[in-house]
Order: sequence, then C-alpha cells, then structure tokens
Amino acid sequence: MKTIVMSIREPKVLNKMVKNGKLELTLDWFGMGTGKSIITKTSTGFNYEDVGYMKRSFNNLDNLMWEFELPKSLRKDIEKLSIIDESKNRTELTKRGEKELKKQTNELINLR
Repeated sequence: MKTIVMSIREPKVLNKMVKNGKLELTLDWFGMGTGKSIITKTSTGFNYEDVGYMKRSFNNLDNLMWEFELPKSLRKDIEKLSIIDESKNRTELTKRGEKELKKQTNELINLR
C-alpha cells in the first residue's frame, strides 16, 4: 500500500464581517480560487456553509477548524459569535459541489 502525503495550506482571509450573527468570510483557497463561507454558532455547535457548494454542522469548533484548515486567527471571531436560533444544517452538497468533488477526486487518482 502506498502512502500519499498531502501538504495543505490554510486559506488566506481576504475579508471577514459579522452580519446578523453570522461570520461571513471571503477566503483565497490558492489553487482552487476564492470563495465565500458563512459560519454560525448555534446551541448545538457550529454550522459552516461553503456558499454554493455545501453545508455542514459540527459539534465543536476544533473539528470545524481542522476540517477546513481554517487559520487559527479566526478562532476568537467564531467564539465571539452570538448563538442564533438556527436549526442544525444537515450535510448537503449542491450540484456544483458534487461536480467539484468529482473533479478533485479524479485529480488525486491521476497523481497515483
């Protein structure tokens, strides 16, 4: 079995703003371009939306930060968010998200 080692750079924060209790981010994902993300704090954890691609829920902030390799500098901004009455998002991939995931999977397979 061959081990693949990936080196992932955290995204660069181009813009951040709290609007209606939600942290709206514009992130530069380097080779993948820029994108908009929205993070909310709920009574059950945190919701993360990669606008146009997917929505995910997390029970704790560490898992959210790790999953998306978010810069540690965002931790305080996320912790300061007010709890909003938002039902827990179910994991959801949009059609564009499915297409992008398939493309990235194929690229990884071709690296082997």
